[in-house]
Parts: sequence; C-alpha cells; structure tokens
Amino acid sequence: MNHFRFILPTEVIFGVDSIEQIGEIGNRYGKKALIVMGGNSARKSGLLDRVVGILKDKGIESAIFDKVTPNPTTEVIRGGVALAKEEKVDFIIGLGGGSAMDASKAIAFMSVSKGDILDYFPGEKYFEEGPQGALPLITVTTTSGTGSEANQVAVVTDTEGNRKCGLRTKDGYPTVAIIDPKLTVSVPPRITAATGLDVLYHALEAYVSKKASPYTDLLAIEAMGLVSKSLAKAVKDGADIEARADMSLANTFAGMAIDHGGTVAIHATSHPVSAYYDSPHGEALSAVAPTYLKHYYRTDIPKFAKIAELLGCQEAGLTQEQKAEKASEYLIKLLEEVDLRITLSDLGVTEDMIDTLTKNSFETMKGAIGNTKGTLEYDEMYQLYKESL
Repeated sequence: MNHFRFILPTEVIFGVDSIEQIGEIGNRYGKKALIVMGGNSARKSGLLDRVVGILKDKGIESAIFDKVTPNPTTEVIRGGVALAKEEKVDFIIGLGGGSAMDASKAIAFMSVSKGDILDYFPGEKYFEEGPQGALPLITVTTTSGTGSEANQVAVVTDTEGNRKCGLRTKDGYPTVAIIDPKLTVSVPPRITAATGLDVLYHALEAYVSKKASPYTDLLAIEAMGLVSKSLAKAVKDGADIEARADMSLANTFAGMAIDHGGTVAIHATSHPVSAYYDSPHGEALSAVAPTYLKHYYRTDIPKFAKIAELLGCQEAGLTQEQKAEKASEYLIKLLEEVDLRITLSDLGVTEDMIDTLTKNSFETMKGAIGNTKGTLEYDEMYQLYKESL
C-alpha cells in the first residue's frame, strides 16, 4: 500500500499572455515590488518594460535588482536582500530563467529571516530551523528548465566553499507562478536544449527515486512524454508555440515531481561540476545522465523500461529488462538530436578532479544520494564521473 503526502501552496496561472495578469495579482500584496532578474535578456526583449508598465497601470511601483548570475551565488542573494530592505518593498517578482527563480526565492525568504544565507546551508546553524517566513513572491519564468517557479527549492552557490546546494524550505514556495509559453519563444536553441533536458532529468529522477509515489509518477510520466514529443521541435523552431507550450507544461509538472520525489544520482554528480566549473546546469546533467542510466537501470526495471518507451523505444520482442537497458541508448539519441551530446571533458573536467568532485557530492548532495535506488558509495560515484569524461 502506498503512503505519501503532497503540498502545492503556489497558485499556478498557465497560458499564452497570462503575463497580463501580473498587475492585478500584484495588487493583492502591496504597492511596491522588487523585480529580481539577470542583466540582459528581459531588457533586450522588452519584457522588463512591459512588466513595469503593467504594474504601473495598477499603481504599483517597481525597484529593479538585475545582478542575478547563472548559478546564483550567496553574494547575489545578499545584494538582493539589501535592496529589498532599502526600498521597503511589499513583494518580490522573479523574472527570467531558473537562476532568477532560485535567487528570487532566496531573496524573498532571507528578507524576513535572521542571519546570513550561508547559515541555511546543510550543516550550518540555521539549517535545521529554516527561514522564518518570506515576502510574497510572484515568479514569471522565461525558460522551460528548472521547474523552480512552482516548487520550494532555491539553488544557491557558495563560491568560497565550492558548494552548490538546493535549499529546501516551505518558505521557498512562490505565492503565485505565472507561466506564459509565449515568453519562452526567444530563448536560443542551445539554451532551449539544455533547459529542456533539465526538465527531462527532473521528471526521470523523481520517477525512479526512493520517494516516488503515484502522484509524482503521474507528473513525471506526463512531463517525460511532453519532452520527448516537443523538445526537438522547440530547438528547431523557437517560434513553434505549441512545442513551447508543451515544454512549459512539462517544466512545471517536472518541477512539482521533484518537489515531492526529489532527485537522484544525476543531480548528485552534476551539482559539484557546476560549483567548480560554473557549467550550465543542463549541460552538466547531460554529461553524466547516460552513464547513470547505463549502470542503474536494473534498480527498477519496469520504470526504466517505461523511460525507454517514453524516449521512443518501440522495438518489438524485447523483454522488460532488455527495454530498460535501452534507456541510455535512447537518451543519447535525444541528446544527439538536440546537439547536446557532451562529456564532462567538454566542460573542462579532468580525471585528477574526480576525487574532489566525488567528495564534494557526498558533502553537499546527501539527499539525492540517499534517494538513489541501488548502491551509490564513493566507488560508484567515482566511476560515474570517470565514465562520463
């Protein structure tokens, strides 16, 4: 018998042109917003001006924090919190891709919490206690990647300690998530591919995790099917709004799946790579994912067989185990189709760094390691890295 619970306190608004509702929604929370974003794309596309204009029409003033970097750092979070307090804002708007989502969540809860963001990292003094609330947060995602717009995890990098950690807290949940597929059409092909593959791995890992449940399975299966159907289309033609809508929906479903099912070895191995090499998240994941599928399909043959099917395996006459073994092969076919078949060597990783990466993973990714079915000790982790070079 299954035993599980799920919570989704975030109001999700999905649809083309749903961004037009941001002023009306913002009025629920006050008259001054801090918009958290990176420095370029939202300005160049005109999206920032559009959002500021919609807010202004509803009597809402905007302050802008545009210092978010890929893999947002503790320094970025501190800067955003300082500006939120200086401007005395009533609520936060996260505008952009996964990094903006992560940063906006951390800024929202650190704006009302004691101590420093580092105090909430694993093993630090407020890790067990967690934050003490959060400012209201509206997330507006412009990529289909992290699923962060509707879950409780804020991924933050401590550059001094070479730690990239997913800070999981109930205060990380956005208040409202606006998911407008039209906002993703200008994302370049390589970023579309990398973020879309992140969606796939979120769904895949939640599906085969120890914490998987019927709820997460439904979300994960639907998300993987949508990625298989539409990622290559979105990479080939960014203006294909149906493909973009499929990927936006897959992104949200996969984000909900990992919120409750968690991630496994793929994320456990990739986070240290991003921490040390500042690699794009989806690329670091793609470098190690085929190796994981190759070695771990026997830990849940029916589910890995289903993954192979969702990735396109329709070969007749295969046993469940033979089909499960094909999962890695069909993932590689998808990677090649979207021109993202890469290795850790391509990202700059050398064999002499594997020991460091392995130890870092066991220090910072204990949750994902413990959530992985099968044996994942030092030797297995080391081998995953080595075979992915």
